[in-house]
Amino acid sequence: MRFGKENTAIMCDIEQISHSFHVTPKHRDFLRFLWFEDSDISKRVMEYRMNVHLFSNGPSPAVVTFGLRKTAADGEEEFGEEAKKFVCRNFYVDDGLASTATPQQAITLVTNTQAMLAKSSAADELNQAVDAIIRAVRKGAFGAELTNKDLTGQKEGGKYQNTARMRALKGSQLYALDPNIDANGIVRVGGRLRRAELEYGEKYPEILPKDHPESVLVIRHYHKEVHHQGRQITSGKIRQADNWLIGGHRMVTKELASCVPCKKLRGPHVIQKMADLPQDRTESKRWGLVFTCLNGRAIHIDVQESMDAGSFICALRRFFAIRGPTAVLRCDTGTNLVGGHIELAEALKEMDETMIERFVTQHGCEWKFNPPRTSRFGGVWERQIGTIRRVLDAMLAELGPRQLMHEILSTFMAEVTAIVNARPIATLPSDINDPQPLSPATLLTMKIRPPGPPKSNFLSPDLYPNRRCMEGPVPGRSVLEITSRTSSQEVCGTTPEETWPEETSSS
Repeated sequence: MRFGKENTAIMCDIEQISHSFHVTPKHRDFLRFLWFEDSDISKRVMEYRMNVHLFSNGPSPAVVTFGLRKTAADGEEEFGEEAKKFVCRNFYVDDGLASTATPQQAITLVTNTQAMLAKSSAADELNQAVDAIIRAVRKGAFGAELTNKDLTGQKEGGKYQNTARMRALKGSQLYALDPNIDANGIVRVGGRLRRAELEYGEKYPEILPKDHPESVLVIRHYHKEVHHQGRQITSGKIRQADNWLIGGHRMVTKELASCVPCKKLRGPHVIQKMADLPQDRTESKRWGLVFTCLNGRAIHIDVQESMDAGSFICALRRFFAIRGPTAVLRCDTGTNLVGGHIELAEALKEMDETMIERFVTQHGCEWKFNPPRTSRFGGVWERQIGTIRRVLDAMLAELGPRQLMHEILSTFMAEVTAIVNARPIATLPSDINDPQPLSPATLLTMKIRPPGPPKSNFLSPDLYPNRRCMEGPVPGRSVLEITSRTSSQEVCGTTPEETWPEETSSS
């Protein structure tokens, strides 16, 4: 009745459905039949066992129905409830009859059902392919043993007592395993567990040949499944998969020894010979970037580790963060700097001027370059550079022939900045009643007497406080004695007081 209920009818059939359901090896003894050898009636009659459920067999319809419904239940989540209902309610063995309201619904229902059943069939075909590969491998590894008729005719699980068979296996890898060949042509371990209530593969595990590429692949597969654990866990996983690896202890150990992830996880640390230091590591260089205010003549020095555009932009960001926004930036082109050093000029040429201009433009600042070879355009900062060099030369002379480190250089630059900014920007007054002249530091800090560099000795432990806990002198480290000799500008002469110079009588 469901077939004629809706407008669109569906009638389908599953081709060779009985051959899609295989008989497990332990049940094949119950599906035996007699037939002529090689289907030749002139030859002897032999006993055969069914590997699949034939349609003419009595239990086959029940097996097919159960298998279809189990497949539908497993595929419901992926292919939908309608496909499951179609298989469970509208199929009789391999025939399906149903109806839907529209043709599109019928097409969708049949498509999903086909995909659901094909997925299960693909898994079965994969198992068949695996069995075919195993048979081919075993034939190549145990060719002489597999041609032995006594071995081929041996009943699964039966213990062999024939002297001829024992003689044929003498010297073979299979000699101590009491092997037999199952209905799929796979060589399995024999033994005395035929009556044990265990799974077939557990009683008769498949034999993996020694030193064969397939055995190596099996070891790698299960070793990866256990997340690169040791030999004991890997061998146990192989055994749990119903495999018997000949020479397994040595093969697993050898494979784990060459496993790269295992070496990274548990291998000994490898000591490598260190390469030569690069040139930039052997020659430590620092550059000083000088900012000069064209109005107040204040300076700002920033120490840089490179002369690329990125380092220069970082210095600009530090300058803007400390000193505030800037309206105009003027700079020479790098060929007219102090000393005209070729190395410094080449380093400045590598700076990305476009990138720098974009950065300063985003901060509301105008960037102007002086014409090349016109040092007179930058007389303000060229004069400041000369003053900085004289102060820095004096500091380095006091330091002596010792190693100049980055921290010491940064400290020197900060002190040079304080000394140069403390200079008056006007002539010192000769009259005591005149106010003190302004200095760049006064304009920056809005203090009449801005603090200069500290008047004390800086020792190495002060620059490196984490070394105070070290006992005894540190080899190769000299005590740094830096005395800041910043002297305030004093009045050259004293003007005598002319008001009421002496006591007189009021009468």
